[in-house]
Amino acid sequence: MLQYDVNHNYLQTVSYVVSSRSCTVDINDPTRVFADALEYQVDYSKVVSDINHSWKLVYNWSKGVDLNLFGQYDQVATLPNGYTYGFGGNNPTENVYNLDKVDGAKLITTVFGTIENDGSILERGFVNNQYATVSKRTLTSGNSLNLTWGNAVQLVRTPDITPNDPVYYINNNRGQGTNLSKIFFYDPNYNYNFGGATLGTGNHLGAINISNNTWNWQTSTSTGADYIGPYPTDGGLATNGGHSENCLLNIQGKYLVWHVNDELGRYTEVSRSNLFYDDGLFIAHFGNDNQYAGASGDSRYLAGNSFKTQLAKVGNDLYYFCCDESKHSGVHIVRISNLISISEQSIPLTVLAPISATNTDAADLMQGVPFKSNGFYSGNGWTANPATGDDASVTYPGWRITTTKAAYTKADNDIYIESDGNNSGSYKTVSRTLGTNNTNNWTLSGSFKVNSNLNPNYRIDLLDQNGKVLVSFHTGYSNPLSVNNTAYSAYNAELLKISYANFVIKATNGQITFSVNGLSPAVINAALDSGGDFTKPATFRIRAGGSNDNNHTLMSIKELNFTK
Repeated sequence: MLQYDVNHNYLQTVSYVVSSRSCTVDINDPTRVFADALEYQVDYSKVVSDINHSWKLVYNWSKGVDLNLFGQYDQVATLPNGYTYGFGGNNPTENVYNLDKVDGAKLITTVFGTIENDGSILERGFVNNQYATVSKRTLTSGNSLNLTWGNAVQLVRTPDITPNDPVYYINNNRGQGTNLSKIFFYDPNYNYNFGGATLGTGNHLGAINISNNTWNWQTSTSTGADYIGPYPTDGGLATNGGHSENCLLNIQGKYLVWHVNDELGRYTEVSRSNLFYDDGLFIAHFGNDNQYAGASGDSRYLAGNSFKTQLAKVGNDLYYFCCDESKHSGVHIVRISNLISISEQSIPLTVLAPISATNTDAADLMQGVPFKSNGFYSGNGWTANPATGDDASVTYPGWRITTTKAAYTKADNDIYIESDGNNSGSYKTVSRTLGTNNTNNWTLSGSFKVNSNLNPNYRIDLLDQNGKVLVSFHTGYSNPLSVNNTAYSAYNAELLKISYANFVIKATNGQITFSVNGLSPAVINAALDSGGDFTKPATFRIRAGGSNDNNHTLMSIKELNFTK
């Protein structure tokens, strides 16, 4: 689109991309950015945005090119011979086009694999669906009409593949040639059948030593199919939703970024990425999903069907590009800066004998809670009333307590409560003793999440030694969080549907305060029950109700601590 002033003088050209299903960056010239078949020149000396002319449309490479909807240019490389080539089609076999600004795009050959910055091709193969190999073909000659490569030389062979190994059935690496100290593997899918073998149930990112064909490390753990928590932001991969076919692992030297789009699953649309070092150390998470954006009103990073991504390095910064077919359109670009401020330390650890979880006065009130309990849970200071209920085999439980449902690691364990009471005044309870106390200074803290509508059919209580309720908080049908029947408006309770909230109830020299997520504390001047004694906190309790299947209580608690 051309823009003119009122006197018909040309001002500028405005390019609007309705949607993009493919994006890439020239692996040897990051100023050349491609959205489908459109090439843009990007000026990184400016703040990269759409309002300061840092982007400039320079060419449309679609003429005369047979590229399918999802296989448009997903790799572009200006090779040492001076020519620029575009790679597109259906991974793992791709058409190779010479991109000439005079003659346009011309098909010259096809390749099986991915192009690297030196012109070599990396190929991934599977032998009897038992193990994977990665081989390299070195570029031997090339001109505008032809490219030739040498014979394949095997770089690595994986050990026999198990369901826990992060081996994907196609070569979905981009930029492996910038770091050949190890060969990296990323599996964006989960619990799927490949040649009769089940893959994707364990780790999703790993590296193989070239020297001895063994796993150097694996990470990015599966959440499990029954996980109902928010999308992990610690480098884990949600395996409870839709599919993430063909999502990529991008590599730039020591930096790895994997992406997932998890379309049509629990989170309805996902565009999330994780940054790692090449030794498996998790650095940062960024991205969004429909579930979070809908509850928070924050739609940054949100992209639809964003399975084509690219990582470029400019100076000391990384730039991450992502396609978007439906949410914001065009191409997303994320700048990752100040990487030189990260300092990595290696600290030797000594494995000690397991600690017996018998101390019910322990500050860590989650101590001893089992990982992924299948039956009705109580114990280690936790009691339930009624003391028995439904196990995991019941589809619509009336009363069930399990663990590791809205969490997925042993270090981040939770207690998950499901209740369908007869009416809103009928409560079942889960309690944890705090021991015997007599002090004006104590702190009770934890994280909670409401995994259903913000119905008022639950209460989180702190009781004294006589069973008097000192502090009680819950959400209502609408947004406000209420503590001792007074609205705590500092926190947007809608976020409880998608993420945990950290609460703190604190006594400081006898003054009682309540806060969520570090926001402004509310001062509590009196116990909810008359005669309650704040110097003798004794029990943490969750009351769970529910009037029918559409209004039952689904909630979880984790990271519960009491100190004095």
